[in-house]
Amino acid sequence: MRAYVDTTERRDAAGFNALLGPDATAIFANGGVLDGRDQFADFITDFFADPGWSQSFTELTRHVEGCRTGFVLFDSVYRVPAQDRVSPLVIGVTFSYEHGRWLVLQNQDSNGPAS
Repeated sequence: MRAYVDTTERRDAAGFNALLGPDATAIFANGGVLDGRDQFADFITDFFADPGWSQSFTELTRHVEGCRTGFVLFDSVYRVPAQDRVSPLVIGVTFSYEHGRWLVLQNQDSNGPAS
């Protein structure tokens, strides 16, 4: 689960996309939806290619059900300095343990902060 943050901080699209399960879904605070790994991965590849933003993550809680599903809740701040934009977010990421790896099943962004 740390790989989610690490690959985002490094803008490592290939590494991040390797974390996506085949049915991964992203839901943005504005209601936009990326349905499936291909749409999610295409977005991440383009998003990480833009050097004009930064994002912080503070893990608020981690809850694991059994040994197959995990959930992480982050307070996050997305910044685009060139646009003088600061967007506090709450990001919930659900992971599924498949074939010996934790894969992103669902990513939900909401307006924040949580705390």
